[in-house]
Order: sequence, then structure tokens, then C-alpha cells
Amino acid sequence: MRKYPHTIHYRGVGSKITEGIRKSNARKIDTLSNIRFYECPGSAVPALVMSVLRVVFLCVETKSWPFPGGMMEQPDWFIELYVMAKNG
Repeated sequence: MRKYPHTIHYRGVGSKITEGIRKSNARKIDTLSNIRFYECPGSAVPALVMSVLRVVFLCVETKSWPFPGGMMEQPDWFIELYVMAKNG
């Protein structure tokens, strides 16, 4: 039996993840049973995703919409992110 049974070992993916953690110098945050949690390296989140999240949080803070019209005219994807950001 493997020491960490929840580690991904599908076609060498586990070793790539381990190598990525080592290269990024990510700190281990916590453990839950035999599952290890590491901080998320900044490179894991694409710049476009970060830009969209900034817009969503700005809209929540300013109580405004990024597209013309009211709430019903906003794209579904934006409303879903808005609700998640607002409700934390």
C-alpha cells in the first residue's frame, strides 16, 4: 500500500505535481488524515481568471454591473460568480 493513497499517480501526473511543488517552494498549509494541502502558487491561476475575479469583486464592492442594464441583463456566468463572491 502506498504511503499517501490519495496522491495522484495516473500516468506520471503525481510525480509532475510533486516536482511542481518543489520548484515553486510552496509551503505545506495543513494535513487532513493522509492528505497534504499546499499553498496555491500564483502561476496556478491564469491572468485572465484573475482579471475576471477582480471585476467581480469590484462590482460586489461598488454594487454596480459590468454590462449595460440591470441584473437580468447580465450574463449567467457573471451572476453565478457575483453571487459566490457576495455570499463568500
